[in-house]
Amino acid sequence: PLCSALGDDGICVLAKALSTAGGPKSVSLMHNSLSDRAGEALAEMLPANKALQTLLLEDNGFTDAAGTAFAKGLKANSTLKLLSFSDNSLGDDSGVALADMLRANSTLRSLLLNGNGLTDECVAGPFAEALGDNSSLEDVSLGCNELTDTSGEALAGVVAASKSLRTLALDDNGLTDVTGEKLAAALGQNSSLRKLVAGYNEFTDKTGDALALVLAANSTLEELDMWSNNLGDDCSEALSLAVKGNKSIKTLWLGNNKFSIVGVGRMRAAWKEGGHTGQLNIAPEDEDHEYTAPNIAPGMSAPGPKPPPGAPPGSFFPGGGSSSDGPRPGPGVSV
Repeated sequence: PLCSALGDDGICVLAKALSTAGGPKSVSLMHNSLSDRAGEALAEMLPANKALQTLLLEDNGFTDAAGTAFAKGLKANSTLKLLSFSDNSLGDDSGVALADMLRANSTLRSLLLNGNGLTDECVAGPFAEALGDNSSLEDVSLGCNELTDTSGEALAGVVAASKSLRTLALDDNGLTDVTGEKLAAALGQNSSLRKLVAGYNEFTDKTGDALALVLAANSTLEELDMWSNNLGDDCSEALSLAVKGNKSIKTLWLGNNKFSIVGVGRMRAAWKEGGHTGQLNIAPEDEDHEYTAPNIAPGMSAPGPKPPPGAPPGSFFPGGGSSSDGPRPGPGVSV
């Protein structure tokens, strides 16, 4: 169920009701302006609850107090599969606590943490290390945080070794080709990742060329989001040849880059000649930049994407724009 305007007192009552073996499988508490008191109450019910599988907590007022409480509760929970804490103010203390939780929890499949101000202090060290040791988590969203290439390189190392990770979102973090080339190399060693979200960064043709080398041989990646970077015609030829021969890619986001009409035409021709029936989004007239999140339960939804300046109305993220644009979803959540 979608629970709105309950306030902290209402959530505390709800949390008590959820502290049973039964109850709903999915609960959405997005946009409720909740405080850590409500967050801690929800966290305390997790060890007792045996039914809840999806919990959406986007865009509330949660800080490290709630984040660390959830990390503790999840250590003793064996049913929750998707937790979204996106667009709160958790911070690195929560990130470190959640990293510790990942070493004990083998049930959680999707963890969405975009828009929380996480930094390299947490992500490049404890979180990346714990993610590398966890073999059950499949979807991780770290978009719109405050990461640098230090975290990017660490997470690329995780991708290279992972056999379980299916979605990784690193959009809107200011990452450069240092990370881009490492991620591309990691994809060459990975056989599990289905979706890589890396839009709204600072990747150039160097990353484009590196990705082209990988796409020519990769047979598992289905969706690649490089929307709103600095890719241009210099990498379009290599990318087009790679895409033409790739049989797994179904959705490719390349819009709002620096391709000329020639580059756009080259990519479109390759997409067609390769027999792709999915979506190639490379120019303003293409479909808006938005897509669904992994494993969101039927009937559940999260905030819609935000477009970059000058993009068509309704176009995207799973974290598009900047943090000041308003709340944004996890690895591509849409209404």
